[in-house]
Amino acid sequence: MDEIKKINAISSKAFYEEYLIPRVPVVIRNVAPWAALTTWSLEMFRQRFADRTIPLLGELKNMGEFINEVECSTEENPVPYLKELPLAEYFPELMKDLEPTATAMTPNWLANNLIPKKMGTRDGFCELFIGGPGSGFFMLHYDAHYVNTFITQIQGAKDFTIVAPDDTPNVYPREDRPNMSQLKDLSNVNLQQFPLYENANPTNVRVEPGETIFVPWGYWHASRIVAPSIAVAISTANAENWGLFLEDRSYSENTIKKIVKKSIFKLAGVSEKISAPFSQ
Repeated sequence: MDEIKKINAISSKAFYEEYLIPRVPVVIRNVAPWAALTTWSLEMFRQRFADRTIPLLGELKNMGEFINEVECSTEENPVPYLKELPLAEYFPELMKDLEPTATAMTPNWLANNLIPKKMGTRDGFCELFIGGPGSGFFMLHYDAHYVNTFITQIQGAKDFTIVAPDDTPNVYPREDRPNMSQLKDLSNVNLQQFPLYENANPTNVRVEPGETIFVPWGYWHASRIVAPSIAVAISTANAENWGLFLEDRSYSENTIKKIVKKSIFKLAGVSEKISAPFSQ
């Protein structure tokens, strides 16, 4: 993988055939006409949610105070990175700003309201990331449960490093968490300790505001923030990776049958308890 292409938004069918099925990372411009792309900013979060509390490094922090710190972040003195925050849980009023669903992100079985919440990822499929220069998700990793991930830069640019699954032996997966690499910062890899990394073929790409990077399941990636940044990540699963998702989530066959049964009753608008006598 020598480079990651940048394309304009395309149909769901074309994306499925050209990028999703062959698992090809790509950057999509203007993925959807989201209000978030024109209305979200650090100032918006400070004005509307100054008193909202968020979890950061194991503590609760005032959103307004955090935004002030982000604006003062530097490469030499970075502030902590707010990452993987479930948007629907902490900022539910902003979910409508990410509508309509981008065609490239459909179908997304994780977003189907017939699927029990516990089958989602991290209590939701849409996560918020905010940080300043010097921050980022430096550790090389691939997203858990074999989900595909779409990361959209709302404000600020971010540099991504992508490594293909074929290079997995060269990035030293952890034994306890195989989707996490022992390489904690790609800008400072100790080649004496991790000599195989020299054989890896990382690809770098800068994602600008309004652009979305598609990271297929199993692809290693890390990021570094260039300018004060707001981003959202949306996880997806469908027929292409659903089996891997269920297997990684360790659902037994009986559990899957129960989940499907509940979904059928929900779709029919019938109480499972009422229907029980007729299901023998």
